[in-house]
Amino acid sequence: MFTIILGCSSLCYPFGNHLVDYFGQSSRPVILLGAFVAMSSVTACSIFEFPPTVFVVVYSCGMGTLKGLMQPAIWRAGLTQLPKKQGLMSAFIISGYGFGGFGFGLLINHLFNPENVKFQYEEGCTDPTKCNKFLPKEVGDRLPYAFMVLIIIYSSLILVGTTLIKNAPAEPESIELLGAESAGEEVVAEGKDSIIPYITSRKFIHVYLLVLNYLFYGFFFGTTYKVIGKNTINDDHFLSIIGACSLLCSALCKFGFATSIDYIGFKKPFAVVSIVYLLCVLFMKTAV
Repeated sequence: MFTIILGCSSLCYPFGNHLVDYFGQSSRPVILLGAFVAMSSVTACSIFEFPPTVFVVVYSCGMGTLKGLMQPAIWRAGLTQLPKKQGLMSAFIISGYGFGGFGFGLLINHLFNPENVKFQYEEGCTDPTKCNKFLPKEVGDRLPYAFMVLIIIYSSLILVGTTLIKNAPAEPESIELLGAESAGEEVVAEGKDSIIPYITSRKFIHVYLLVLNYLFYGFFFGTTYKVIGKNTINDDHFLSIIGACSLLCSALCKFGFATSIDYIGFKKPFAVVSIVYLLCVLFMKTAV
């Protein structure tokens, strides 16, 4: 599911940026469009009895479309409001995923499994760490109600957000990418008819490789520790609390590191994050 969401959001991301220009430098219509697709897919999943594969595809594509359209739209609005504080602007945006995940992680667990029903193992299981396990049917039966509650909350947040968000008029030269020009780094001339000059520049290739490495870490390490927890701890509430706390810590760190970019640049915070990643991998090796 996470893979499909990431793929859809990656495909929609450039369209989100383009649609902001199409709607006259306004982020509101783009956010509302993504919200409509996402809420429609979640509503369909809560009403119709889809096979598991269809359910995963419909839900993931809807939420991936929302993320892919909404994030660049919010980013564009933030750049026009805080052109000289890109780190602070990014901090508010990316930390929202962690703060939101903290609250919604606990809420979702309460909606689906308020009695903290334990996992059940497949028949004939002798080693719980190797057997398939699942929650009882009563937990799954709460899905329609839980989805409708989440739809109301998501829709309310989106309406409030689109009411408050505003793209301020800004001159193109007023938005500099972290002082690239003043630092003497490579600056790609604007291409009106082709993106080739951008994607073949050293700066783009460098940043793209950093992103790929980060995604590899996220897939490999992030999914590994979740599997270990689920296979060794049969307590849904406890696992939800641990996951929510990790998202809270993630939000605080993202805010701190992103804000520091405005003062000490990109390389030093990224170096610290890389060291933390390495320590996490080493600790995981000795912990399991």
